[in-house]
Amino acid sequence: MKLSGYTYVKNAIEMNYPFEASIRSLIDCCDEVVVIDASTKNDGTSEALRKLVKEFSETKLIVFEYNEIDWTAPNHGIWDGKLKAIARNQCTGDFLLQLDSDEIIEENARPKIENLIGQLKNMEQISLVAIPIVEYWGSAGKVRIDVNPWKWRISKNDPNITHGIPSPLRKIEPNGLLYSMPGSDGCDYIYETSGEVVPCANFINNDVETVRRAAILDSGAKTIYEQWFNIVVNELPTIYHFSWWSVREKINKYEKYWNAHWLSLYNEKKPEGWNPFFLERKISEVSEEDKLELARKLELETSGHIFHTAWDGTKTNSVTITKPYPKLVEEWCRENKTK
Repeated sequence: MKLSGYTYVKNAIEMNYPFEASIRSLIDCCDEVVVIDASTKNDGTSEALRKLVKEFSETKLIVFEYNEIDWTAPNHGIWDGKLKAIARNQCTGDFLLQLDSDEIIEENARPKIENLIGQLKNMEQISLVAIPIVEYWGSAGKVRIDVNPWKWRISKNDPNITHGIPSPLRKIEPNGLLYSMPGSDGCDYIYETSGEVVPCANFINNDVETVRRAAILDSGAKTIYEQWFNIVVNELPTIYHFSWWSVREKINKYEKYWNAHWLSLYNEKKPEGWNPFFLERKISEVSEEDKLELARKLELETSGHIFHTAWDGTKTNSVTITKPYPKLVEEWCRENKTK
């Protein structure tokens, strides 16, 4: 059994992603790792990738540069899914593990992954499986409850499986441009031929999901959910996601790219400078002190919010896990704590 890992990066140093730790974690558990470099700036990302190739060899780490993208296009947000699909197409393994550049797979994950793959082999109708994901909110150890505790990440290398917008959620404007309707992040696992979502085997059932939703605001349900989640992350191969490790850094990432990404994916029209953090001001009018003050407030007073809309002041619960994050990312985590 050959396991391939894949990801893509774009200006990862400028965006301050822990991309090297992410790639190294893939290398630790995969037979080959494919990285698409879609960088548009000379920020050092491409050089860092070349150094990694020299360290691990061109057969272990395979990097492709891809510069055929118009990032000024009105619907450029669809390229998140397209780049993942391109990376996936280059993999030669029997099974595939996908990570984003701010995700780290736990140490010594290979035996757990092989165990899951063994189950897939015994269930021929299953081609995709979800694994746990630890979603940090701030650098104090809070783990989010308000988002799914799983991501679909391990799949059979079926040429009919790709990434993109599911066909029921595709929206084509009169000018011919493709957008997504709400309900997709643009990089779902879908079938190439039909556009339908690939069925995914999951470790969470309806009863647990009911408890999770209640736990967002209810302390009793939170205790039950926390106990269950700690068991799951110890038994299954787990991903650690650092997207919101520093809320201040996330505000910066929205300002540099992600705000425009989501608007372009869904074809939403907002005034220039609009942002979901400071609705009354353009982002260019917000001081660094105000951004840091809001970041501290969000990290202290809540435990997660999906910033497709502004935070309304709701204070949510979080859980704590006993299992530490991977050592590969320790230095990055120290450097990116909210001061």
